[in-house]
Amino acid sequence: MQIADKRGFTLVELMIVIGILAILTVVGMLRYQGYKQRSFNAAALTDMATARSQLAAYYSDNHFYP
Repeated sequence: MQIADKRGFTLVELMIVIGILAILTVVGMLRYQGYKQRSFNAAALTDMATARSQLAAYYSDNHFYP
């Protein structure tokens, strides 16, 4: 059996695959952070709307704001 007959991946091929996986991981992480930020913003807007409606109800009952 000669060295040329052995099957397997070369170091260059493995480095290319690792590089591609690293790029895909970075892109995925950036997208995830964007989704997380948008959901945080949506939750904050919902909380502010709830506070606004509760303040309006309080004012309706007491004719002044707390």
